[in-house]
Amino acid sequence: MRPPKATSEGKALEAVRDHRLLVISPHLDDSPLSAFGLMRAALAAGSPVESVTVFTGVPDDGAPSHWDVKQGFSSSTEAMAARLDEDRHAMELVGVPSRHLGLPEELYRGASDTAVVLDEAERLVRAVVAEHDGPTVLAIPAGLGEVPGWVRLRRHSLKLPLLRVRPGGLPHTDHVLLRTRMLALALELAPHVIVYEDLPYAWGGGYAGVVAHLRGEGRHATREHVPVDLAAKVAAIECYRSQRPGFLPVWTDRLEDVFEDHEHVWWVSRPSAE
Repeated sequence: MRPPKATSEGKALEAVRDHRLLVISPHLDDSPLSAFGLMRAALAAGSPVESVTVFTGVPDDGAPSHWDVKQGFSSSTEAMAARLDEDRHAMELVGVPSRHLGLPEELYRGASDTAVVLDEAERLVRAVVAEHDGPTVLAIPAGLGEVPGWVRLRRHSLKLPLLRVRPGGLPHTDHVLLRTRMLALALELAPHVIVYEDLPYAWGGGYAGVVAHLRGEGRHATREHVPVDLAAKVAAIECYRSQRPGFLPVWTDRLEDVFEDHEHVWWVSRPSAE
């Protein structure tokens, strides 16, 4: 399923001008990658805005994940310290404060721990929302991504420059889990929620299941267009040096060639909302 057509600047941008914005970021780098335009719009309007990264904890023994080893780290402690430093520099460029909830991501926890971790994530996000008396709108990840077809699967080994296939990637479990849990929470706390199309996963597609979930139980969901200062966004993303290779296809090492001057979000409303 191709992405549905997006409306131009719509209710999501109106909301961030009138509400406190909390961007729920699964991992360090997700909010600048996918919600840069939203955060900058809130800043420009003088609205309170914060990036809340959920999965920033590490195992007690410091054992590295396979991804940590691939990125050149010898322990998860070393990897997370480097990533937190990258995030500090990136968010300084974005101009938005970043909060870290310290929970273990998929690669650092057992399957039996997932429910407990999600319960704690919900409790902590509720507490963050409660810190502010004014209206708050949450922005949560869509959990997009699939790898449709041979060309995308083989993109790292294909050298032909005309095969300009962006990375994409299989849906990340943490992103999907947070969309499922935080959608219900966000719509309990407010009539609306912003669901951002998470990059690079959105480049792989996977819209059918996401759209069905967003529009389930009578909810309204409209895809909207958010303009982005591409040069400023790229400068922030460049700070995530340990993750940068995963954002790029084989035909370029320039982020400007891959990212666009806009992002997409879904404006999702409760069934009873007008």
